[in-house]
Amino acid sequence: MKASLTTTDNLKIPLNPPFSKGEIRHVPLFGKEGSGEILKWIAVLLITVSFLFPLISIAAAAEKGTEEELKERIAITNKKRVTPKEIKRFTDQVKAYFFETVPDDVIESAMKELTPGEALAAIVITNLSKKPGKDIIKMKKDGKSWTEIVNASGLKMKDVVKEVKEFQKTSGCA
Repeated sequence: MKASLTTTDNLKIPLNPPFSKGEIRHVPLFGKEGSGEILKWIAVLLITVSFLFPLISIAAAAEKGTEEELKERIAITNKKRVTPKEIKRFTDQVKAYFFETVPDDVIESAMKELTPGEALAAIVITNLSKKPGKDIIKMKKDGKSWTEIVNASGLKMKDVVKEVKEFQKTSGCA
């Protein structure tokens, strides 16, 4: 119902005349008249978020399996292995996990020449690539990045990270 003003001649003059071209119409967001507008804005917001959410999760998933993630895993492994007793226990876990796939002398060499986390990464690369462990250890000692070592071994970083995570999960090292 539109409000109007009645004159003495019974001529009705609307209090809210229709807008002419170029005028901006103000719609209240609250109150009886604005309840539909609020619902429209909420619907628009929900639809926008529903389209953006998959994009955000895809971007987060794309970052998995990077050199940075491998370095984080190496740091986690190193943090928990500082005393000789902890390093010995870790070496035994690595030997048990990679039993018959990576020779013990390669594991021992990696543990002597690299940090425990780096040794784990080198052993995983050795296991997945079937390249000699001494070559992987030498590349790391020569200052090559993990990405360069993984690429030279013909592997994908995401596979190496996945295997390191799996070892950490099954052995309780993470």
